[in-house]
Amino acid sequence: MVSLNSVGTSVKIKAFILCAGLGTRLRPITQVLPKPLIPLLGKPLLSYILQNLSFLPITEFGFNLHHLPHKIERFLREHPDFPRFKIFWEKEILGTGGALKNAYAFLEDSTFLVHNGDIFTEANLFPALKFHLKHKPIATLLVIDYPIENKLIIDEEGRLLNIEKSPHRVSPQRKVAFTGIAFYDRRFLRYLKEGNFSVIEAWLSALYSGETILTYPLEGTWFDLGTPLNYLKAVIHLLRKEGENFYIHPEATISTLNLHEFVSIESKTYVKRESFLKNVVLLAEEREVRGRFENALILGEKVFSFSREELFSDSSQSYAIGYGGSERKFYRLASNMVKMKALRESEELKRTVEYNLFLAKSGIPVPKILRVELEKGEVFFRDLGDLSLYNYLKIIRDKEARERIYRRVIDVMVKLHTIRLDGKAPTFPLFDYEHFRWESKYFQEKFLDLFCSLKGESALDSELEALAREAALFPKNLIHRDFQSQNVILFRNKVYLIDYQGARLGPPGYDFVALVFDPYVEISPPLREALLRYYIYKRKEIDPDFEEELFLRSLPVLRIQRHLQALGAYANLALVRGKAHFLKYIPCAFRYLKEEVNSISLPTLKAYLERVEGILRRRGFF
Repeated sequence: MVSLNSVGTSVKIKAFILCAGLGTRLRPITQVLPKPLIPLLGKPLLSYILQNLSFLPITEFGFNLHHLPHKIERFLREHPDFPRFKIFWEKEILGTGGALKNAYAFLEDSTFLVHNGDIFTEANLFPALKFHLKHKPIATLLVIDYPIENKLIIDEEGRLLNIEKSPHRVSPQRKVAFTGIAFYDRRFLRYLKEGNFSVIEAWLSALYSGETILTYPLEGTWFDLGTPLNYLKAVIHLLRKEGENFYIHPEATISTLNLHEFVSIESKTYVKRESFLKNVVLLAEEREVRGRFENALILGEKVFSFSREELFSDSSQSYAIGYGGSERKFYRLASNMVKMKALRESEELKRTVEYNLFLAKSGIPVPKILRVELEKGEVFFRDLGDLSLYNYLKIIRDKEARERIYRRVIDVMVKLHTIRLDGKAPTFPLFDYEHFRWESKYFQEKFLDLFCSLKGESALDSELEALAREAALFPKNLIHRDFQSQNVILFRNKVYLIDYQGARLGPPGYDFVALVFDPYVEISPPLREALLRYYIYKRKEIDPDFEEELFLRSLPVLRIQRHLQALGAYANLALVRGKAHFLKYIPCAFRYLKEEVNSISLPTLKAYLERVEGILRRRGFF
């Protein structure tokens, strides 16, 4: 039981998930897969529902099953750590009201929640439960303003007055839409009937009998996945939330690199080389797909196409792109340009332009600047698309192809590292002791203190200070400073660098470890070793005086520095800047840091990391 302090009591409730529907609007896929098991980024809808309900004091779940029932039953029995549940079989579909009547004995002893099995929401339902328990209506319906479905007529206090047959009928009274989620008092059961019966009829019967039905506004994401458009919208929403452009099913085979904006391949599908996919969700098991598809849901052999205006609420000529940690905003324009917008004219903005022109002149591929309006804080670049190295590695799983692309990236890295700076070059700041020490303080403040609630002691300060001094002693050249997979773009068979405005004069190993020990993309140790040999070979080819021994000696130290900075950044971006998707990179960055600390004498940091590991485990990161 969970204590509801604002209500002043403890409560337990049951939940009933309606899972019997045929899903006719999503055919042909629902002929082989029930709606509650439709995947979103590889995870069944029902998993999202149960995860969202896990924050409520639910003691037992009920499910009504009719269409493809054994698939849902198997999912429930295999679901990890699932609470107690009971299945109610329906030989004939009983409707939303009849299903509850069929479960009368299960529901009669407590307040209960009813949740449609085709609804996706991330809204916190706990306040609605507290509201229901405080006001004690016979039902509390969670509602939204959804014009095409606004049928519930309510008064100023949110009491249900009546239900219109058509949401388009002109009415002076306020109207809202039912979300498919409601809390009920057990006395509601007396208004239900046997057989195929709608819960709406029970609402009206309760109202006519003088009962009170209240509404509560649902705040947050909500999609009715009963329609193709909403299914497509929900998947794109999740991609955006996760900071991703693409999801690729682990058994899918993708031969094309023409994936743009948002693409989710939800099944074992073969996408042929000549295909073009842009804002597409594909659920076509064991099928070949070829052709050009935009703003579309592909279910088996059926294609549901939509306009961009239908798919995106912002359908203007520009829309926001990018999921990085920068405070700058990026907008894709219809004219094959990307606009970078800063808050104001700043040194960072000036560096972006100055460094771009210098790097391009030095033979480093960077996005071409098409227009600059510094007074507005705007720079316009050629649009290079969405195929970062990070996204490429999701699509291409062939080991040889992956090594080839990494070698091409290292070719650009070596070219950057061997630029000879003369009097005409910009003044690049030093990656010196002060900056290395800033990184480790950032780790202490943002990750240890803010994220883990651990205060650093003087012994830790001393270790990290010594580490920063050692890192600052290694030979320096021009480096990118954030040379990770999301800052490498592949466009028309060429490698480009972006987000270069933080370039500095620093040890080249910092860029190398950022690439091959990248928490965004894990690569195998053999590939890592091969890339190390390749970097040294290419570096010596251009720079015979390259000090290989010092470079190798720097790598363990720079790995620690890099991952201290990364963990600080992920914590800050998630907790301070509201970019929660960065949390998913913490486990890998932490593991890298722990591995390296174990090989170097940093006993205080090692002890802290052992405490951090316990905290991360308790929070479910491992």
